Amino acid sequence: MFRDRDNYDSNYMQSTELVFPPGGRGFYPEPDISFVPLRPYESYIRFGHFSPDSPPVDVYLDDLIIGEGVNFTAVTEYFLVGTDAHTVQIYITGDKEYPIYEETFYLPAGSLVTLASINLFDNISFELINDTTRIEPEQMFVKFVNLSYGSPTLDLLINDEVYFSNIPYNETSYYFPIVNNKPYYNMTLLNSQTGELVLNFFNVPLEGNHAYTIYALGIYNGTPDTFLLITIDGSTYVLEEFPD
Repeated sequence: MFRDRDNYDSNYMQSTELVFPPGGRGFYPEPDISFVPLRPYESYIRFGHFSPDSPPVDVYLDDLIIGEGVNFTAVTEYFLVGTDAHTVQIYITGDKEYPIYEETFYLPAGSLVTLASINLFDNISFELINDTTRIEPEQMFVKFVNLSYGSPTLDLLINDEVYFSNIPYNETSYYFPIVNNKPYYNMTLLNSQTGELVLNFFNVPLEGNHAYTIYALGIYNGTPDTFLLITIDGSTYVLEEFPD
């Protein structure tokens, strides 16, 4: 179910400038100074607003708000959900008359997912991205998601080594382990078809015993241009044994 977009201000993004930290076009993962351990065999969902020209949104899960005024690039915390049916409704902030998205879905036990908004606002859509993996001691696991609108297939290099290749738009890779842990990593994004440099992102702090997703976001050769957003994923917080 989608609302009438006739009154939407298409100039919204013109007043929303992305300010990147030193190191290139990207945002580092937020430090997990404090986190809530997640129980194994239970399911969790979070929301990521990745539609590059869309206004802020409010996100409801089973009629309870889980994200208010969520801006482009923002990601909510994870929320515990059961294995029965769940309904997500997403509204433009300040307009709760009609949702721009509404869907009922089931999650298997033990699921960790990100519900992501994608595409431009005129054709906004939503995808469930699987954040579930098993972390081995002293390793980190990363996956790559190409959500840069209008992009060709992309290659992602980490410290000059190709980890993900030929990833088309709206495609999610598998998690891949990085064994040789270092305090900082350099990332390079290339056009798979031409080898042309899309961007560099230097000195990215990643830690062992963590799972990350590297998102390519923005509008390819547009505004905002393609950039990287790195999130810490829920598998980082799952305890093998959870105290009663």
